[in-house]
Amino acid sequence: MNAIDLLTFQHERVSKLFDDFESTNQKEISDKIFTELELHTQIEEQIFYPAVQAIDNDLVAESIADHDMVKELIEELRGLDFNDEEFQDKFQELRASVEDHIAVEETEMFPEVESRLANDLDRLGTDMERLHDQLQKGKATRRTTA
Repeated sequence: MNAIDLLTFQHERVSKLFDDFESTNQKEISDKIFTELELHTQIEEQIFYPAVQAIDNDLVAESIADHDMVKELIEELRGLDFNDEEFQDKFQELRASVEDHIAVEETEMFPEVESRLANDLDRLGTDMERLHDQLQKGKATRRTTA
């Protein structure tokens, strides 16, 4: 799967999880969202963004700042009682941040990457899938750059 297709698939998966959470309000789903977002940000920061940096350094910097905010929100959420109103408010803030980030990537970054890195997208996608699998198994050899 090429890099754009992989990231778009992950965006759709996390969006569906947010919808599932809205309809069921289950802690297990929020935990899954946290894990999915953490894996996603790592593969973007370690593989995708370094490749994109030569095309649009400002957009990469903005995306990394978005990731930092998401990471902070997840850390805060993990420290809150799931049944607390503050958890629900922070969770909605997380969703809004993620949705904004996805919109920027898919409308601004991805079209530019598709046109300028077309020959590298399959290789990047393969590298990203491999790292994602390693991270899921706890066997990653790379470290987060942000």
